[in-house]
Amino acid sequence: MRLKIIGNETGARESFFKTKEGVPGDGVCALYDTPDKKLRLYCIRYGKELIIIGSGGQKNVRALQGDEKLEKENYILRWLSAKITECMQNGELSFSSDYMNFEGNLIIEDYED
Repeated sequence: MRLKIIGNETGARESFFKTKEGVPGDGVCALYDTPDKKLRLYCIRYGKELIIIGSGGQKNVRALQGDEKLEKENYILRWLSAKITECMQNGELSFSSDYMNFEGNLIIEDYED
């Protein structure tokens, strides 16, 4: 439901997310469900227009490190964010003119648990 609202009505408002779920500057955050905010969907947020959606699950622990699955999903997105940043710095990847997409080459082959 929240993704439909973001895509069709509001964009990715910061109030929909728990920010700073990764390392400073990586954009990794958790998308809240509504109304009880128990579901976490980890994603990388680039402004209000572009979101890379990862995975997640129900959060029944205080910190994501208390849940092996949530921690793994979060760390995958931290890694992906670093790869995207690296490709952008190398000129292999850039934002489209409307900032709604990426353009260039992003080939991910080396992720390991």
